[in-house]
Amino acid sequence: MKSFILPDKVHPADLTHAGQNNFLVRIETARQKNQKFYDTFDWRIYHAGYFLIKEEERYVLISSDTGEELAATEWRNHEHAGFWHDFPPGSLRKKIRQPAGLRALIELTEISATVQTFAILNRDEKTVLRACLAEIDLLRSRQEPKKLNLILVNPIRGYGAEFTEFCRVLNQNGCRLLSKPVYEIIIESAGKHPGDYSSKLKIELQPDEPASIALPKILSHLLSVMRCNEEGIIADIDTEFLHDFRVAVRRTRSAITQIRGVLPKTVTGRFKKEFSALGKWTNRLRDLDVYLLKEKQYLTMLPADLRPGLKPLFQSMRTQRKAEHDNFVQQLHSPAYGQIVSAWEDFLHSLKQEETEEAENSRKPVYELAREIIYKQYKKVVRDGVSIHPATPDGELHRLRIQCKKLRYLLEFFTSLFPAEDMAGLIKHFKKLQDNLGELNDLSLQQQYLKEYLQQEDRRDKDAKYSCAAIGGLMAVLDNRQKQVRQNFSAIFNAFHNEENRALFKKLFG
Repeated sequence: MKSFILPDKVHPADLTHAGQNNFLVRIETARQKNQKFYDTFDWRIYHAGYFLIKEEERYVLISSDTGEELAATEWRNHEHAGFWHDFPPGSLRKKIRQPAGLRALIELTEISATVQTFAILNRDEKTVLRACLAEIDLLRSRQEPKKLNLILVNPIRGYGAEFTEFCRVLNQNGCRLLSKPVYEIIIESAGKHPGDYSSKLKIELQPDEPASIALPKILSHLLSVMRCNEEGIIADIDTEFLHDFRVAVRRTRSAITQIRGVLPKTVTGRFKKEFSALGKWTNRLRDLDVYLLKEKQYLTMLPADLRPGLKPLFQSMRTQRKAEHDNFVQQLHSPAYGQIVSAWEDFLHSLKQEETEEAENSRKPVYELAREIIYKQYKKVVRDGVSIHPATPDGELHRLRIQCKKLRYLLEFFTSLFPAEDMAGLIKHFKKLQDNLGELNDLSLQQQYLKEYLQQEDRRDKDAKYSCAAIGGLMAVLDNRQKQVRQNFSAIFNAFHNEENRALFKKLFG
């Protein structure tokens, strides 16, 4: 499909005669429609190659490449679908399940359109292509124009030459070919820019630029991620807003701590403490989010007759979660948080190279510094990893998990300085090790939470025995899983620490 903008002084109806020297035009249906556009905060539907649109009593999924309708489903509810799992079973739900994941579907913009469809025929009166004229009111446009007059042309297989010729006729009559999908232009008119947010570190660093220039780029990006997620946390749209916020906070503290000798020590010392405190404000809330996200998984771990016994547990979690969320929202509105973020923002904005000249690594090319600190951290991971054996206390595995997290952050900070294929391979293998250690830690925390809940349970309650039996059963299942994950560690670590990866780490960073 190709889309053209009509000239300002040309009404769409005028173009039904534009190609009559070469084509016949048969007017077909005309209709009025309203459309609302949806995506996740981080544009997962867009990145998957789709536009998700609600029109009247149905949702449709449109290909961003061809404009073709790929899937549709009826929707008669007054409220829009909040998550992928709100849709009924079918093709649309199946297509967006994986990309959307845990993220909520957010309304982006709305239009009202009058659409006139028609067929383009050759002299033999065979239909050679289809088109529609669309007068679109951009109901939430933040800029001029507030309207779009478009003609959208769809080819028919076997009539490629006619399609090309009709597009040439349109061009001769002053119609301008759109450089991007019309749906993307509609979304942009509302002040949204597909793909403008990602929690991933996409920072282009130059190998020879001084570390004092490169580090503020990294830290400024992380601050932007934090600020972008504040409103979503406050509105409690989905759990990923808090997750992305927390990761940005942890990455910031890790960058300040690990990339030494670049910023003034007085500044780094202060902000290390403040970002550490900020991260702790979110710990309990994030733990509860993780537990509640696993509710269905926990239930399936138990026999059917024990599952009702977990109901009081999850009710308690939801109550605690609301209180923790309210507390954190208060923190985000507090003068203390405002002062931390404002001071950090002011420091980054005012940072100039001459202010960091006295720092030992401020003038060092970032490529050299990155190689040094990555390889140093890699050797710490290897040192701790090879010392793990079946009798090693869990605390040592937790220490290794922290060391791995630090290495992962460094690899992400400096990815652009090294060959993309090599970095992707390293991170892929490393992620498996991190997943293993992360699951071990999660299982330990989950069992500790359940143990504390049991200790507080009122045994006089008539349903307490069912609840205790269910929680006890769940703890046993989690304990068995923890043992299995622990047994898997050696094979996973050895796969990461194989000869090929050791050679690659040495080549890139040694």
